Amino acid sequence: MEKQKADAMAWVLKETPEGCEVRELASPLRLPYLIVKLSGDRQGEVWDNPLSSARNEIRLLYLLGGPSTEAIQGELEVVSLDDNPGYEALSYCWGSQDNGKTITINSQPVYVTRNLHNALMKLRLPQNKRVLWIDALCINQNDTTEKELQVSLMSQIYGKTNCGLLWLGEEPEQPVSSVNEELEEEIVDIWKESDDLLKDIAPILQGYQERLPSELKDALYGDPKAPQHNEIMIGKTTEIDWRKVHSQYMTTLMQDSSLVEDGIFHAFCLLRLLEDHHHLNEIPYLTMDSDSQRTYISAGRHALAWILKLPWFDRIWTVQECILPKSCIIMYGPVKAAWTMFLRATENFKTHRSSCCADVPGVNTMLQPLIETLGHMSEFTQARLLGSDIPLDSLLRSFRARDATDPRDKVYGLLPLVTEWYDHDPIFPDYNISTTPTQTYTRAVLKMIEISGSLDILSQPGHYLRKASPTLPTWVPDYSQRITRVGTEIFGQNASLYDACDGRSASVRAISEKFLVLEGRRIGHIREAAARMVSLHDTRRNDIYLDWYDFADARNHDVEIRTWKRHFWRTLCGDCIAEKPIKSFGAGHAITATFRRVDEDDESKFHEWCRFYGLEKACTAVTAEVSTNLEVPQDSRTESIGLVDEAIRISTLGRRFFISEEMHMGLAPSHTAISYSHPDEIFVIPGARSPFVLRPVGERYVTGDGIAQAYEVVGECYLHGFMDGEGMADFQKEKRVIYLV
Repeated sequence: MEKQKADAMAWVLKETPEGCEVRELASPLRLPYLIVKLSGDRQGEVWDNPLSSARNEIRLLYLLGGPSTEAIQGELEVVSLDDNPGYEALSYCWGSQDNGKTITINSQPVYVTRNLHNALMKLRLPQNKRVLWIDALCINQNDTTEKELQVSLMSQIYGKTNCGLLWLGEEPEQPVSSVNEELEEEIVDIWKESDDLLKDIAPILQGYQERLPSELKDALYGDPKAPQHNEIMIGKTTEIDWRKVHSQYMTTLMQDSSLVEDGIFHAFCLLRLLEDHHHLNEIPYLTMDSDSQRTYISAGRHALAWILKLPWFDRIWTVQECILPKSCIIMYGPVKAAWTMFLRATENFKTHRSSCCADVPGVNTMLQPLIETLGHMSEFTQARLLGSDIPLDSLLRSFRARDATDPRDKVYGLLPLVTEWYDHDPIFPDYNISTTPTQTYTRAVLKMIEISGSLDILSQPGHYLRKASPTLPTWVPDYSQRITRVGTEIFGQNASLYDACDGRSASVRAISEKFLVLEGRRIGHIREAAARMVSLHDTRRNDIYLDWYDFADARNHDVEIRTWKRHFWRTLCGDCIAEKPIKSFGAGHAITATFRRVDEDDESKFHEWCRFYGLEKACTAVTAEVSTNLEVPQDSRTESIGLVDEAIRISTLGRRFFISEEMHMGLAPSHTAISYSHPDEIFVIPGARSPFVLRPVGERYVTGDGIAQAYEVVGECYLHGFMDGEGMADFQKEKRVIYLV
C-alpha cells in the first residue's frame, strides 16, 4: 500500500503544471491529492469564499457548456441550502490516480482523477450551464473546519438535490473479462485454501473412503482440478436510455442479432424484466440450461455480476448518495436508467424467489450478487419513503460489506442516513489523527447500547475474523471486516421476534473501553455440535440438513419421536416463517417478505418443503399423514415451500446445529466450539433478545473490580424453548456478573 501511494505521488508530481502545488489530503471525502495554482501571495486559491455554517452554505459548480473537443471549465458559487437552490449531486468513485486530468475552475487549474473527468465530459451540455454539487470540487479540501461542516450537511446536500447522478464509470476501451481481477483472486485463493485443507484431512479419512459422499471422495482422492469458468468479455455497449424503453419492445431488442454479444445491454434487459414482475421461469436469462456457446443468456447474467462488482457498488459513501435523493439516475458509459429499476428488480426477485417461483431450479443461488449488493439499499430506500425510523445499528449491520479508505468511515459514512437518535446526542465525525478505528467502533457501540437499552448491536457475525486491531474487544463488531448481506440477514430479519430477556433493558458499564460489564444467567453449555452450514447450493445444504437430522435422531432415542421432530423443524427455521409480501415499492411493486413466529398450521408447509427437497424423513408426521394433498393448488404448495425456505435459509446459513447440556436443540454461530477445555457457555442477558454463546478465557485483572472471570463473545444463538423469556425465571437468584473482553 505504501509503495502504491509513493508511486502515485511521484506520478502526480511529474504531471503537475508549472506554477501549481500538490497537496496531500487527509480527508474523508475520497480525493487523496489536489493540484492548485497559487498566486504570488499564495492566496489566489479556487475556494477563496468562506462558507457560513449559520446559513448552511455550500458551493455549487456551474459546469460550462461546450463541445466534447474542448477542455472542461466551470465556476463555483456559494449558495445557502436554506434557499433551496436547484442542482444535481454527483455520486462517483475516484478510481485510479494514474493518468488524471487538469480542468479549469474559476480560471485556475485543478487536477481531477480520470473517472471524475469522464463523468464531467458526459454531464456537460453542448451550450447551457449545468449546476452540480461534487464533493471534490465544491469543498475546500485544505480546510479541516470546512470539511467537517460539509460532512455534517451531507444529509441535506443529497436530500435536497433535484436528482442524484450515480456515475458507475466509463465503459472499457478494450474488452475485459467479466471475472474481474479481484474476483479472480478470490476464486483462486478459495481454491488454494480448500486444496490445502483437503490435503491435510485426506490421510485422516483414508480408512473411511467407502462411507464418504462421492463429491468429497473425488475431491480428496481424485485428480486435482483448478477452478474453471466460462470467460464472457465486457466491451463497448449500446447507447440506450432505459427510462424511455417500453416493455413491449423488450423481446424484439433481446433477439436483435447485432446485440447478441453486448453483455451490458442484456444485463439491463434482465433488470427490466425483473422490474416488470415477470415470473422467474419466464425470463430467459435465468434459465439453468446449458449455455456453453455463451449466448446472450449467459452474457446477461455475467455482465450483471460484473456491473455489481464495479467500485461504485463497493464504497460506503455511495450508500447515502443513492438513498437520500428524491430520485436518481444510473449512468454507465453511454447508458442511462432509473435507479428505481435496480431497486424494484431486486425486491421483485426476492418476492418471487420466496413465493410463487420457489420451485425454479437453482433459485437459492440465482442472482446472489444482486441480493448481496442491492438488497439493503432497497429496504432503506423504502424506509425513507415510508418515514420509518432508521437507527445507526441497523445501518452498520446492513452495510458491513461496503469498503472505505479510512476505516472510521464505516461509521461516519452512514451518519447522514440516521433519522432518529431518540433524544440522545448524535455521533459526530472525529477525524483527529489520534482517534483510532478501534475507538470509533467502541464508542459507536456504547452509544447504541445507551440509546436503545438493547444488546442487539452485539448480535453480529464475524467475531472470529477481526482485523481492525488486536485490542478490539470481542463485544465490538469489527466494521473494517467486510461481511456480505447473506452473513447478516438473520440479525435483521427475525431477531426482533424473540424476547429471551423477557423485555428487560440492558444495564452495562464499560471499563477503559475494554471491558463491558453486565449481568446474565447461565442456562447451559454447548454439549455437541454438528456440521457447519456454509453453502446455499441446494445439494450441499440438503446434505447438511440431513446430517443435522441424523445428529438429532441419534441423541433423542428416549424422546417421543413426534415431539423431538417438532422441536427439530422449529429449530431449523428459528421458529419463524416468512409472510407473503403485502406492502408495495413504488407503483404496485411488492417488497421483501416480513417474518412471524410459526404456529401449528405451518407444520404442513414444512412437510411440503421437506418433500420438495427430498427430506421426507424429517417430516414430523408419519408418511401416510403427509402424503400430497391433491386438493391444495400447486401455486399454494409452491408458495408454502418458498415461505419456509426463506426462513430456513436465513436461520441456518453460517450456523451449526447443536445440543446443549440439558439436551435442548439450537443453532449457534459456525465457530462455536466444543473442543476447548471449557466448552462455550450459553447465557440469557437483559437487553439481549436472543441467548448468547460466550467463551470463558480465564481470569483477568479489571481496574476497580480486581480479578474476574472473563468471556469472549462468540455470538447470539437460537436455543429452542428459551426464546421467550423462559431463561429469566430464576434470574435474580442465579444471575452473575459477566466481564466481556
